[in-house]
Amino acid sequence: MAGRFKRIKPTSFMAMAAQMWPKPDQPIMYGSVEIEMTKALDYIARYSQKHGVHVTVTHLVIAVVARYLKKYPEANVKCEAGKFYQRQDVDIFVLVSVPGKKEDLGGVMLRNCDEMSLADIANRLRSKSTEVKQGKDDTYGKSRSIFAKYPPWVTKIVVKFADFYLNRMNRDLSGQGMPQDPFGSAMVTSVGMFGVEEGYGPIIPLSRLPIFVVVTEVRDRPWVEDGKVVVRPIMKIMVTLDHRVMDGYKGGQLSAELKRMEDPEKVFGLAETIPVKMGAEAETPVEPVSGTKTEDY
Repeated sequence: MAGRFKRIKPTSFMAMAAQMWPKPDQPIMYGSVEIEMTKALDYIARYSQKHGVHVTVTHLVIAVVARYLKKYPEANVKCEAGKFYQRQDVDIFVLVSVPGKKEDLGGVMLRNCDEMSLADIANRLRSKSTEVKQGKDDTYGKSRSIFAKYPPWVTKIVVKFADFYLNRMNRDLSGQGMPQDPFGSAMVTSVGMFGVEEGYGPIIPLSRLPIFVVVTEVRDRPWVEDGKVVVRPIMKIMVTLDHRVMDGYKGGQLSAELKRMEDPEKVFGLAETIPVKMGAEAETPVEPVSGTKTEDY
């Protein structure tokens, strides 16, 4: 495939898994990690004030996921027709709600997200989300209107057509509202504003992405600290993984990176004058944290 992808050689497990599951509608793993958010919430407040931008926990999660994919490019892979392709960019797709007669979902693509600071992520996501909500988005709006306009049997044909041309042929269908690799390297959505404490997101078969991250509500919970039970603000991050690309070890690495959110200033710094990918720790791979658990359903 030309363009955004480079053919790579799969491991023996990847080759076998790709034949068992031609599309990511079955090979799913689920995992979660709890983050103690005391330092993170303080960091977000100070960072927002310093840079004059409203940063949220969702922006922080997006930055960490982008950093993870930069550090571990073996996770930034697309499986198509039993073959594996390395994505050349770190692109994060963020789901946003679209108001109307009925609440709908839209999306914002953050291309080359690993090269963005937290301020860049917050500003870009806010401006693009506003465009989507006002109906000014010209990237995905056309495809969304097609799916809403036509009957189910037409939609089914359109989806199959899009799947074949986007994934098998690696074509750019921007004119039809579906750019090349339209869902990118990972998908992130936030449900914390709805009071949701737990919930996993489905990996869309058309997307061929390996990771779907759900950001839930930060709530005061019992937390063990120095052998004592205390009350701390805790956030659960729920992750759905495509098992053809991701295994328990890679899931553990992702969990370890997400756990670093407990002290984001140590990871990103407060000045944030450099892109996410250039952080001091960004070049040093880490092993999964002890006790990390990825459940396989």
